[in-house]
Amino acid sequence: MYQEAIHEIPMLRRRLVHVPGDLDLPYWIEDPSMDIEFHVRHMALPKPGDWRQFYIQLSRLHSRGLDLTRPLWEVYIIEGLNNLDGINPGSFAVMLKLHHAAVDGDSMQRILMTMHDFEAKPPRPPRNDLPPLIREEAPGKLPLVLKAYQNSLQRPFKLAKTARKMVRSQRRINEAMKDGELPEVPLSGSDDFKGKISPHRVITAADFDFKEFKQLRHALPGATINDLAINLIAGALRLYLASRGDATDQALTAQIPVNIRTESQRNETNNQIATIDISSCSNIADPLERLRAIYQASKTGKQILEITGKAINEEMADALGPQVTKVIFSVMENSAQLNSLLKRQPMGPNFAFSNMPGPPIPVYLCGAEYTWGIGLGPLMPSSGGLFITANSSMNRFIFGVTACRNMMPDPEFFQQCMRDSFAEIKDSLNETAAANAPDNRSRKKRGSKTAALQGNSRG
Repeated sequence: MYQEAIHEIPMLRRRLVHVPGDLDLPYWIEDPSMDIEFHVRHMALPKPGDWRQFYIQLSRLHSRGLDLTRPLWEVYIIEGLNNLDGINPGSFAVMLKLHHAAVDGDSMQRILMTMHDFEAKPPRPPRNDLPPLIREEAPGKLPLVLKAYQNSLQRPFKLAKTARKMVRSQRRINEAMKDGELPEVPLSGSDDFKGKISPHRVITAADFDFKEFKQLRHALPGATINDLAINLIAGALRLYLASRGDATDQALTAQIPVNIRTESQRNETNNQIATIDISSCSNIADPLERLRAIYQASKTGKQILEITGKAINEEMADALGPQVTKVIFSVMENSAQLNSLLKRQPMGPNFAFSNMPGPPIPVYLCGAEYTWGIGLGPLMPSSGGLFITANSSMNRFIFGVTACRNMMPDPEFFQQCMRDSFAEIKDSLNETAAANAPDNRSRKKRGSKTAALQGNSRG
């Protein structure tokens, strides 16, 4: 199946060509040495094959970097899953690793759906009519350096243009806040999950009833599934930090990816995201009050993104060039002094959160039904040592947690904190959500109209 997929999905057969001395951004070429055997690996868990072993195996695989001289993906077929509560014995897992330079969450989901069927079809026999793969030789060093030189001549102008745009945007934001059009939402100065990220990972997950989730968000008209998901995470982080004796009076900041594709770019399978930093409002104990604050923070973050421009970070990176951006990220990742400085800054996220919608109806891979899935996020100095995804599929809402092992050595406990947080939210929001549900609101409106008509009739 993957052999056929590389003919249909260009990203699976392209690799990077680096410009000598990092004088310019890398280029994509069709890999002249594409080898499917390297990219698709097969393994099995030892007995008993339980959730703990499964998460540990995912952590090991996730912590290993991809080979940057080959197409930036790997697939692991994992068998031996015979003791996973809630999963049928004999099931297998597919772990797909994709580099964020090649895809984002939206395009990854579309790639996965391309590989699935909507019926339980048996595995197809190998096709003999596949077109030959393109074998593109890497350009020589001299053409790459000459092209880099041409691009470098444009960078000062790009930098000046982007800087002007950022100054104008910041001025508009300041004016909007001064006029009361945008509320000031202070971000956290907390150092939880910030600092140097180790090479070790932990992974866990917690799943919930998606119908309950959709019902609960009606506790606050206008609130989104994302708002309620952040509310659950904020509650879990409160419980987790309190158990360690850490302060919970500062709201942790969440970094949220935003799809910036235009309508014409909707089907492109590349990376087209921006990010916004919003307060998770984890300093607020009451779930309903916290949801109101998250709703406002999210709304404000989106408004600021519209003002600054969704592609501003990409434009700035292009204007600075790879040498400067590489130095910036290298310093962020390796400098203990800068990490200490970052801890003291009022800005900067503590964790990242991404909602990755899954299939709403049953889908099948080589005849096997998809029954469970999570996203595993990259940990970077710019987004903290904790990445949480939410995957909605077939009435389940599954949260996947990826964390630096030094920052979260007890993922099983955090999993329980997420369950306890959801229980708190249900206890707090259930009655309000039921009263505000669309069906109940429409009944109230119909009832009031009827009462008014009867009143007029009596009059």
